[in-house]
Amino acid sequence: MHTHGLLATMQRQDVLDRIILTIRFLVFSLAVLYVVSRRIGLLTLQRKLADAIRSSSVSAGDILGEVQEGPSTANAPPI
Repeated sequence: MHTHGLLATMQRQDVLDRIILTIRFLVFSLAVLYVVSRRIGLLTLQRKLADAIRSSSVSAGDILGEVQEGPSTANAPPI
């Protein structure tokens, strides 16, 4: 009987550990995504592309040329 209670406690702890590990991994992944998106300006690029597509005022060549030039220094973090 004592062994059954011990096994049940260990199983509950295992489930709890898996939940905590999953939440920690999710928070870590979101932090990495935030840092990477801020560093390369991914969200800014996505907004510019969506606006250009909606307005139909810019060709694909213009968008590619702007992307290949790199991000502007106005949005870059100070060094």
